[in-house]
Amino acid sequence: MKEQLFSEKESLQLISQMIRQTRQGMKVGSGNIFLWYGYCSGAVAALVYVVCLLTEDIRWHALWLLMLVPMLVDLLTEARRKPEVVTYTDKAVGNVWRVVAQLICLSVVVTVVCSYIEGEISSLLMMPLSMLYVGIGVSATGIIINERSMSLAPLPAYVAAIYMLTHLVNGQHPLLVWNLLCGAAFVIMLVIPGHVINHKLSKSCSKN
Repeated sequence: MKEQLFSEKESLQLISQMIRQTRQGMKVGSGNIFLWYGYCSGAVAALVYVVCLLTEDIRWHALWLLMLVPMLVDLLTEARRKPEVVTYTDKAVGNVWRVVAQLICLSVVVTVVCSYIEGEISSLLMMPLSMLYVGIGVSATGIIINERSMSLAPLPAYVAAIYMLTHLVNGQHPLLVWNLLCGAAFVIMLVIPGHVINHKLSKSCSKN
């Protein structure tokens, strides 16, 4: 079987085409999947903060489980937006987010088990962990699809997560305002890159 060789120019064109296809595949309906998760995270964060503030009961942090709703919607619509041709970059991005999802699920299970054993709710630890996991996923995706805004957007989330973990390690109690900080971090690292990608895609389509 004869092996087909590509010139440097053809290789670059192929890579660029794969990246463009992966960006387009990230869209859900008229909006980017990053926008979907980003706005939902911000809304849930605000809801949790308000309810906990009014009731003075931290158990309402369980409302963060509402993030399962956009996840389920995403899974249900995944088959409809699946591209006919799956490129290497598609697989790479998919594997990155598969690992992120596995880490989040594992952390939830371990947190619940530890809370049951110790008799104390420690679910607030999920906020900094989630920011780190999702931030790494966003940065990795930005590197794969060559989108600089996406690679840099998680920086505030990293700073906020490290601040929260340092606060907890020093033996201090979590703060209610962390919910807003977490929501803002998710909005910055998901919504902003989402709008940037959509703008570039619409610009590219108008040229064509």
